[in-house]
Amino acid sequence: MSAYVRERVFADDARRAKPGKGELAQMLGKMGASGLAAALAELAQAARIGALPVSEETESRLQAACADIAAMKSALMRALGIKER
Repeated sequence: MSAYVRERVFADDARRAKPGKGELAQMLGKMGASGLAAALAELAQAARIGALPVSEETESRLQAACADIAAMKSALMRALGIKER
């Protein structure tokens, strides 16, 4: 899903079809329903209590995943004209 969102939102190719608001809203809804945030929260909790061994690489990848998800959400909301809280 993230590759599709990046392609649709960030691509410079002017020839590509622009997604409609309905399509963007659908992607935002699927992103919210995907459980990504809950899964990352569970991983963070497991790391906090020591149940998940965390190397520097694991921490870096988790932080990158969080940043990617936040960027996708922000881009979709901007494209839909929705102000973030």
